Amino acid sequence: MFDEILSLVKDHASDLLSANAILPAEQQAEASHEAGQSILETLKNKVGEGKLTELTGLMGGSTGLDSPVTAAASENLTARLIEKLGISPEQASSVATSIIPEIMAKFVQKANDPEDKSIDLKSMISQVMGGSFNLGGIMGIVGGLFGKK
Repeated sequence: MFDEILSLVKDHASDLLSANAILPAEQQAEASHEAGQSILETLKNKVGEGKLTELTGLMGGSTGLDSPVTAAASENLTARLIEKLGISPEQASSVATSIIPEIMAKFVQKANDPEDKSIDLKSMISQVMGGSFNLGGIMGIVGGLFGKK
């Protein structure tokens, strides 16, 4: 599940970075990797913090920077790019704000596709909660919100 998310993000980030020439070619692979880590960490943090309403908003199509989830992922990526690539805060922020909303939109599209079982938020939530936590009716509600049965 988490590998599927990382793969989706890495592929889409690579395409966006290449198409927009935001970073030199030698930094694009690392930036793509960091984008994946940032999104995954943000999703895990939101679940761990119990901020399911923020995830619900995201899954409802609020993928722009006004989404708390997208904004957090963008901030996370900005910090990672500054640390890992040594680029300026302005350049890091420009990269993050230009790719994270588009990647989140792609993620939401894939997660909301009832025919595509590769990204299942119910499973992700269960894994983040330790797998042994019985979420019962909450998971049914969450599954209904995300269109997955």
